[in-house]
Amino acid sequence: MTHIIPQDGKGAFDVIPGLREIYEQRRLKEEGKDRLVLSYTPEEFGVSNNNDINWMKSRLCPMPFHTHDEVYRSKKSNPRDCQKLTSHVPISEILCLIV
Repeated sequence: MTHIIPQDGKGAFDVIPGLREIYEQRRLKEEGKDRLVLSYTPEEFGVSNNNDINWMKSRLCPMPFHTHDEVYRSKKSNPRDCQKLTSHVPISEILCLIV
């Protein structure tokens, strides 16, 4: 999956069951930082090479909680119309191969 386009009035938490609970557990508890969620670890991403783990750890940082709880608003709620709206948005993909 490269991206999710929720229906109008829905957010990521509505589309991915259990995600809100996971994010609530990962939410930073420090005062003033409770709007941030700890990133997943390299190991949780399936990385096992120590060099890769160290490289990733130096770059991973918390992400905003609200990127997942804010709802998508569109005047067009038909998924095909939404695809037309986002077809010009460039995307990046990470392809992981197990060899």
